[in-house]
Amino acid sequence: LMQGACGAGSSVADIWLDMLELLVLYPCLKASDREELFLSVFNSFSVSPLRYSYTQWQALIQLCCEIGVPLAIPEVAVPNERSEEQQISTVDLNGKRIAIYTLTESVAHRVRDKLLELFPDADVRINSDKVATEKLKVLARESDYFIFSWLSSAHQAFYAIKAERKNRPLLQPRGKGSSSMLSCILDCSN
Repeated sequence: LMQGACGAGSSVADIWLDMLELLVLYPCLKASDREELFLSVFNSFSVSPLRYSYTQWQALIQLCCEIGVPLAIPEVAVPNERSEEQQISTVDLNGKRIAIYTLTESVAHRVRDKLLELFPDADVRINSDKVATEKLKVLARESDYFIFSWLSSAHQAFYAIKAERKNRPLLQPRGKGSSSMLSCILDCSN
């Protein structure tokens, strides 16, 4: 009911993808309820498939597969080679060090895997320290981009990261799921 009332479009998609990801991590008591919600989101995407980025579609399909509901991206939403090349050529994270901080490590691994798929020469590092460790400080100081999942974090880590970043940006996604994190890094680097 809530999903149908929230509208559609790219900005709402990240919120729903993050919620679906939570249901992958923490399943419902009734698997059929979870599957129904996943299918509802898929159907919402399918009404206007071009309103959603290819990355959002990929995230949705991956999450559906993880709960045992194998679906495919509609053909119209799959970019042709030329448009995909144009999209990637405007965003280049190859050769960049990207740090991801979150206490939800499985989400960070999804983000890292997707970034390395898109940018094989990127150096993507994950940290989930709950306190201000030296390793975390060095990562904050030396990274070109730092994604800080503020909804899945420890206060002590935040202050250490902020102090080390100085005037360099600290990317804070709207949600704590992989879709929000990916949107955040891909949008900021354009």
